[in-house]
Amino acid sequence: MITEFVEGSVLSRHQLLSALLKDQATCYRYLLVDPLKSVRLDEPLALANIKDVFPDDEFNAILRPDLSYEPTLCPHLILLAKPGETIEPELLDLMITRAEKERCHYKHYICAWISSELDIQHLAEKITGLGLLLGRLMAPEKPSFFPFYEHIRLQLLKESLSVESLLSGLFNFIHRYIYINYYDQLIEINPADNSSNNDFLLFSQVFLQNALQYQDEPKATFGLVKMWQDNTQTLPPNVLFLSAKKLLETKNSGFTNLEDRLAYALYCLIYQVDLISIESISPHISAAILAPGSLKRRLEQLDNDIWVSIKQNNN
Repeated sequence: MITEFVEGSVLSRHQLLSALLKDQATCYRYLLVDPLKSVRLDEPLALANIKDVFPDDEFNAILRPDLSYEPTLCPHLILLAKPGETIEPELLDLMITRAEKERCHYKHYICAWISSELDIQHLAEKITGLGLLLGRLMAPEKPSFFPFYEHIRLQLLKESLSVESLLSGLFNFIHRYIYINYYDQLIEINPADNSSNNDFLLFSQVFLQNALQYQDEPKATFGLVKMWQDNTQTLPPNVLFLSAKKLLETKNSGFTNLEDRLAYALYCLIYQVDLISIESISPHISAAILAPGSLKRRLEQLDNDIWVSIKQNNN
């Protein structure tokens, strides 16, 4: 099951505390952070400061094979509270303050809050295993670790899967996974009841492989959404998926230059039309494919009446 808290703000103390209290009696509560997002050394939650304050058994690196040469670059679990314990109010406030600071950033340092019966070492191993599983599904010919905990990637995976339980099924080793998505909503993921069933796992892999094809360029997708947002008053609820899908289509259409692909995708999304199908624009598209890096200029030089006509025809 996936729950969205959509009260209009990025995160409230009450929402987060309520979610973390649900498993207080039986579960450890953890914070998942990503040191690949730079944090000032004077921030209390910076990894260096955490290691000075927390005992060694209360933080643990999640060893990404591609970053294991330098464990400090790997994501880390931080133990917030043991079963039966409450989370310190000051610690809760620090997490919320940090999360507020990175609302509009591509990468987040605060990745998730996790409730699990597993101790910190075994939970870290399970998270590594999930990253490796998704990496193999995404690129069987060249498998790598897939950082699913990044909020852009996880939200895009959620939007790319047509069946909600497929995402929940990935988290069968925890009680609760809570993260802030691209839209500033607090999302709570609970494991699916049938996620340990072999038939479910085989069934889900087909859909996961299809969904993971849209994960090839998360930073470009993030940038495209920002540009679309700057040019449109109202965006659809699955804007990340639509942007990633359109970017993938541009690659399959023959564009080799990223700037061209972003320009083509942006105009298609703004005007809700495939530009190559417009007779007055199609020659400019073909010319830009043969002259990489020229599409944006070509589109900007088109007569404004063309764009007005396209907009009218699609209203």
